[in-house]
Amino acid sequence: MNIKLLLLPIIMLTTSLMAHASNELLLTLVSANILESSGNKGTLPSVLKFPAGDGDIKVFLRCEAYISKKGYFVNPFCYDLKDQYPKYSKEIFRAMTHSMVTPASIDGKNRKVWMPFSVLFKRLEGVEKITVVPNHLHDVKRYGYFYIAPQRYVKRKRSRCLVKLRKPLLFVQKISISGDVSDIKHQKGRCANQVAETFYQSKYIPAQLDEKYVEGTVSEYIIPRLRIDVDL
Repeated sequence: MNIKLLLLPIIMLTTSLMAHASNELLLTLVSANILESSGNKGTLPSVLKFPAGDGDIKVFLRCEAYISKKGYFVNPFCYDLKDQYPKYSKEIFRAMTHSMVTPASIDGKNRKVWMPFSVLFKRLEGVEKITVVPNHLHDVKRYGYFYIAPQRYVKRKRSRCLVKLRKPLLFVQKISISGDVSDIKHQKGRCANQVAETFYQSKYIPAQLDEKYVEGTVSEYIIPRLRIDVDL
């Protein structure tokens, strides 16, 4: 009996399984891009205006929003926990209603994602400048200012313990090049541990630099009463 003929079906099956596994790993993941617009509205940087008054000032706000399949901002939030810069947060929210972004996609199909970004307002001797970056600056020393931070596309499960939450919880997550959560830093406490587990079950489009996937860091606050714990 020809041994080669016996082995041929096994080789073909193995090749098929390897190809299937390869396809699972090689999804085409494209991040939402806050610096570009896919619709009939402008980009966030082009719509933002500098609030009047204050003289020389520098305001840096970390923000987040869900980006719809069509590129609209949904449920935006900026981390001004002490309410120090309300008119700057208000201007960001106003501008988001009049702007769009290029939506994320997976294998060519648009996908809703959670997207972190930051806005810097700077006025010095009458010269005003507004800078929007697609990250929270966690990895700026490694990648520069304009790398795209990881974006979540597989939702977290809701945590029942948040009903009794009395203070903000901060979660700083390390996202691998494959889009998995590899590490989380957070405050101690049973509720924080429960919420952390929901992040580990999430899936992210990895950080991107020069159209290549890289490891990245994201931070996210869960805030009582001010923000409902919802996801995609």
